[in-house]
Amino acid sequence: MQRTNRSILKGMAWLSVGLTTAAVLLRGWLLPSLRDGETGLFASGGVAVMLLLLGLVALAVLAFLGKEPRVEITGKGGLWLAISLLIGGGLLLVSDLWECWVWLAMGELPPPQAADDTVLGIVALILQLLCGFLGSLALVRLGLVLLSEGATRRGMAAWSGLAPVLWMWFRLARYEMSYISAVRLSQSFFDVMMFVLELLFLFKLARYTAGAGKVNAGSLQFLACSTAVFSLSGPLVRLAMYFVGDAEAFLASRLAGLPDVAVGLVALAIAFALPVGESTVQSVSAPEEEESETEAFSLPETELVLPLEEASEE
Repeated sequence: MQRTNRSILKGMAWLSVGLTTAAVLLRGWLLPSLRDGETGLFASGGVAVMLLLLGLVALAVLAFLGKEPRVEITGKGGLWLAISLLIGGGLLLVSDLWECWVWLAMGELPPPQAADDTVLGIVALILQLLCGFLGSLALVRLGLVLLSEGATRRGMAAWSGLAPVLWMWFRLARYEMSYISAVRLSQSFFDVMMFVLELLFLFKLARYTAGAGKVNAGSLQFLACSTAVFSLSGPLVRLAMYFVGDAEAFLASRLAGLPDVAVGLVALAIAFALPVGESTVQSVSAPEEEESETEAFSLPETELVLPLEEASEE
């Protein structure tokens, strides 16, 4: 049964790679033709949206079928996850410092807000940059701990794991204060899904590393695969538009950048590391089996002794 669950988790990881590739090809091919002549905005594209929605449904079904209790990431999977955490933390730190420099030195607000001089908008930006700096350090620290210990464990990151969650929360809050009120969902589907899935994944990762509650492998794998699809396909489509030379399409997808690549790399590493991890059920069930075996062998001894004592008394 456990081998079947691991095969399902591995299939989910490869499915996420296929969905990412299909999303990049479809969006890169369709995006230039989806420009609205009146507004200049780009639609999401019904074919790409339906494909990714069906992919999310398939991942959810597989996650339900392959549900398994907590799995600790060890071995080569732990090594690749540690490397992805270090790279992701470095990318997030570079992106955060660059956005801070652009805002303070050039007076340009980083995405998703183009212009907002309200007190609430400035406070949200400051908190996002602060949490982004702390979140990058938290990811780097988590990668170093994983490199030194060689495996994940409960309590390896207690409160520091909340810093990336808060960074993503303020990023989503700034998005809602700027783009949601002006752009239809059909034109912002990929951005909304990317932000929401990244927030849910980072929160699940924080619970997993802190050991808070029950984080089964199926739910973590679903969020990791789904986040990898949206977080990696968005920046890759933007990069494709840059090489094609479509400046308007490139600027239209500017919400996807280095921070999303950082989250996507960590998510993809977890998606491929979980299927080869170690289950925590074996270590718990072994002592129970030994106790049951001891009790089974001790019962016949008392049954044999009692008749001998009665015979001696007669």
